[in-house]
Amino acid sequence: MEIIEQKIVLSDDPELVKTFEDSFFKREDYILKKVLHGSEAFQVIEEEAPVLAVLSLDMNELGGDECFRRIKRDPFLCLLPVILVCDNSPTDRAKCQEVGCENVITRPIDNWAFISMACRLLHIVGRASPRCRVSIPVHWGPEGDDIQSGTIVDLNTGGMFIRTEVFLPAEKDISLRFLLPESETVVRCQGKVAWTNHPEWMKSTHLPAGMGICFTAIPEADIAAIQLFLQKNKC
Repeated sequence: MEIIEQKIVLSDDPELVKTFEDSFFKREDYILKKVLHGSEAFQVIEEEAPVLAVLSLDMNELGGDECFRRIKRDPFLCLLPVILVCDNSPTDRAKCQEVGCENVITRPIDNWAFISMACRLLHIVGRASPRCRVSIPVHWGPEGDDIQSGTIVDLNTGGMFIRTEVFLPAEKDISLRFLLPESETVVRCQGKVAWTNHPEWMKSTHLPAGMGICFTAIPEADIAAIQLFLQKNKC
């Protein structure tokens, strides 16, 4: 079977490179394409069709913000997920906001948060973050509706597993709404069905019938709230 190479364009920053090389990305079918400056990054992105780009704001020749702007203006590249890495300063944050980048990591880099963000953008569930067995009511539904009720039995910052008797096909987009225990945080986000544990074909005997969901759009504040919940519960 042919192995499809999945490439990640990455600014050749020692801290960024070490974070990725110490993660599961290095052990899986991901190839890191390290670039020294923004012009090289854009060229590699055009020629090699990566699945993710991680760009430093302070890259030479072409800054990460301007490279991001060019990517999003290109009809063939605009869907590429991009993470901008910058200093934790009002000026740098303003540059990221000006070009419309929502996926920003500030220095000093939180390795766990960084890899979690990459996993979320690549729809990878449960690889970067601890999992927590829970019992949390959730309302969910396709196409912006949250008309179904279920129970979250497994939660992390990348997604969840919902116990439910209603099943949707893989890749189906859904809306989610739930209240974190011991918190006033109501999480409202978007997700995608990653897999189904159907009663007639159970993929995992350790979980009930239901669906594995990966987050596709979730506010960073809600990610932080989930992370805090996991830490408090020692998950």
